[in-house]
Amino acid sequence: MVTIIKNETNKTLSKVSEYIRNIPNISLYRLCEYHNYSISLNDQYSSSLPFTYNKDLSSHEKKLRWEAVEFEETSQEVQKKYNPIAISHRKGGFTDIEWKFNDDITFLISTNFGYGMSSFFYSKYFFKGIMLAPYSFYVKYKRSNYASVIKCTYEYDVNYNSWTKVMDDCISFYNAVVFNNENHIFEWLTNHLNIMVNELEKFLNASSGYFVDEYINRSHISGYTSVSGDDFWIIKSKKIAYSLDFIDNIKILPIQCNPEIYVSRLLKLCQDFIPQLNIKIENTNLIFLNQEKNLEQLKREGDYPLYNRLYSRYYYKKDWYLYSNKFKMIWFLMHLKQRLHINISLSDIKTKISQLNIQIEKIDKCQKEINDINTLLLSLINDRDRINKYFMDKTDNI
Repeated sequence: MVTIIKNETNKTLSKVSEYIRNIPNISLYRLCEYHNYSISLNDQYSSSLPFTYNKDLSSHEKKLRWEAVEFEETSQEVQKKYNPIAISHRKGGFTDIEWKFNDDITFLISTNFGYGMSSFFYSKYFFKGIMLAPYSFYVKYKRSNYASVIKCTYEYDVNYNSWTKVMDDCISFYNAVVFNNENHIFEWLTNHLNIMVNELEKFLNASSGYFVDEYINRSHISGYTSVSGDDFWIIKSKKIAYSLDFIDNIKILPIQCNPEIYVSRLLKLCQDFIPQLNIKIENTNLIFLNQEKNLEQLKREGDYPLYNRLYSRYYYKKDWYLYSNKFKMIWFLMHLKQRLHINISLSDIKTKISQLNIQIEKIDKCQKEINDINTLLLSLINDRDRINKYFMDKTDNI
């Protein structure tokens, strides 16, 4: 069990760990009580141990309930012994615990243990009521967006060992404030803002980028991925366009962080990006139209028109897509050939089938390229519209 205690002499914080107490004897009645104890923090349906009338507990269930009681007893003893300002827990479901370390600094630990994929483990740092968002994570993580950046300060793996990291991070941040006063908070925020805006400005003329290969905001992570070409265009366009969502958050930051400077830089970045974005949209649209022409030409060549008519009319109607019906398909086509008196040898049929397969592959490849180009085009247009709407709304409000 991990706790945080405060040194009243120098006002710093420290971490104390205690082993879970071993209890030799626990009454059956106590074991059958309800225990808000998550057996596994990230597994589904493990958020608590409900009250049970069944006194005939299996050895496995008895063991789990015994561990829950030992955890609860240890928690109570630790609180009496240290009067800690923070203590780890295994409570199931949505739980918010506020650690108020002084009048200005508060940490909110939000957890949802025992709910499978819905489980989470967040920490939120507050300074005078303002949440300290890790703005640099917006450009650090490939899939990071406005919502993921402002939802918490840090996110952790959903397991009990993460409590040590949570508390180390909180203590480190708080103690830095104690020794450096509020300057540490301003430096922390300024550093995140600098990284975010600097990297966004670099995106403007970049053709590739490096990102941490994770979609969530973890306090410590390694492993990078490189993105280039149109994939990078989608990322950089969206990152720049949606950076406008941060404007209102940045405006309310302490004046010591010079928020207006970062607001101005983001606005200028988006304005400078529009001409470049328009050119990319125009070029992409030309490629899209040319590919559509190529596709139509491919569909008119060789035996594909006949194949396409037969496919559309019979493939699903006669269940030819089922492997068990392949013979029926061949039988049908051979009788159709005889009925139409088509004079073509078996070797010619094999040649035509081979050529048709190559043509189908070309058509499928062309269709995929069209779909990819269309995805890029729609994404870029959406980003352009978003930027234009932002500035239009601002103009209307003047």
